[in-house]
Amino acid sequence: MRKRETIAQKLLRRHVRAPFLAKLVTVNQKWIFFKSQRPPNQCLPSRQRGTPAPRPDRFTLETLFM
Repeated sequence: MRKRETIAQKLLRRHVRAPFLAKLVTVNQKWIFFKSQRPPNQCLPSRQRGTPAPRPDRFTLETLFM
């Protein structure tokens, strides 16, 4: 925690010398999923049922993009 404070203080002192904070782009938080696969389409003859594919677990591989 102390390291964060030191870095924040250094950045604020740097901003006084050369303003750069206005150039930073800030956006809302958004979750990005690494594994967003759909089950493959199946080409089947008429009246033949396809093999069921389980739903992918959406919440296993995710990261917070800021």
